[in-house]
Amino acid sequence: MSRWEKMAAGIERGLYVSRWLQLPFLIGLLVALMVLALQFGLSIVDTLLEFRAMTRRDAILLTLDLIDMVLIANLVVMVVLSGYQIFITGVGSPSNPDHKTFSFDEAAGPLKFRIATTIVLISTIHMLHAYLDSTPLEPDMVVQLAVFQTLFLLTAVVLAVIHRILPQKTRPGAPPPE
Repeated sequence: MSRWEKMAAGIERGLYVSRWLQLPFLIGLLVALMVLALQFGLSIVDTLLEFRAMTRRDAILLTLDLIDMVLIANLVVMVVLSGYQIFITGVGSPSNPDHKTFSFDEAAGPLKFRIATTIVLISTIHMLHAYLDSTPLEPDMVVQLAVFQTLFLLTAVVLAVIHRILPQKTRPGAPPPE
């Protein structure tokens, strides 16, 4: 093996091992998920303690807040699980004969669409919450909310269209082209 081949193999091994640098980020997301779960539990406890003083609007706003937390928790779980499966365990060692390679688009295409649609749902809940809240919104804030909602929605639509027009052979689970 030449010097250049040894150096290339060393670089390849270094790049392969570097994927584990993502692990602290994924663990950080799990800590954030625990904090969100605690906040969810505290919201339930507070609601039970103040149940008699709640109005119908308060109950609806609380429900929207809880749904929002559930969707955000789902988003965190999607990112952590897929990040771990795709980028950490989903790639084999280049020197291993069972080395796995993957196309990022194949592995992440459906995930990108799920994440985009979840973000649209979260944004929609925030807009509905702002609309139902007793504090009136400033006109500038209404415009900002509408612009962001539109951008999130357009992103989800574009991702769906791109996924739909991809050639069949690049989609996971798609039948082989004839």
